[in-house]
Amino acid sequence: MTPGNPRGNHRNRERLTGCINIKNMTLPPLHGLILTGGHSTRMGSPKCLLDYHGKPQYRHAAALLAPFCERVFLSCREAQQDWFEGFPLVFDMPDFGGIGPMSGVLSAMKGSPSPSAWFVLGCDYPMLESADVAQLIAARDPKRVATAFLNPDTKAPEPLVAMYESAARDLMLEWFGQGNQSLRVFLELNDVVLVRPDRPARLESVDTPGQVPPAWYRRLGTAGFSRRKRIIPK
Repeated sequence: MTPGNPRGNHRNRERLTGCINIKNMTLPPLHGLILTGGHSTRMGSPKCLLDYHGKPQYRHAAALLAPFCERVFLSCREAQQDWFEGFPLVFDMPDFGGIGPMSGVLSAMKGSPSPSAWFVLGCDYPMLESADVAQLIAARDPKRVATAFLNPDTKAPEPLVAMYESAARDLMLEWFGQGNQSLRVFLELNDVVLVRPDRPARLESVDTPGQVPPAWYRRLGTAGFSRRKRIIPK
């Protein structure tokens, strides 16, 4: 079965506990990739700049991945680069522009000078904690295409809290070349480790003001959060 064949049997197998012994394996470096390039239309303010934890969400997300990754990069549009001083940036490549999160992932994979694995994290998960990242890291199998949490509500992989191994690069480029843009479907059709989260509530994606927990909404209000306008114009 190839990634472009939606009729193939799913090969992802669920791993509930345990981790692989990788001491004797030579692994590509694991980099972190924080996705910040979305327009946040439903939120009304850039989600990457919202202050849930005393700092912009992109900084909080980067801090979660830093202990586990050799380097953490921010994926963004070139127009955003002044927002992220001091961080290594990955700009969306023109070939992959306008295709959503896959744009950032493919741009990072194709732009890397050597084979690398990528821990991809969106800015939509303010409740995610270090223990959740550690759980996914512990379940990693470098011989598979990716490792991702299994969303208990949708029964589908969470593509924006996932590790993509270096083998995913060519498969994803082929998938994109066949006219596909969905990271979730890509995971569903490939050999992926699926992990049941210990604390599923932390995987809740916060995409609209109405999804912001009340305790945080007041804090966001003091930081310039608005239902009607963006903090920073496009």
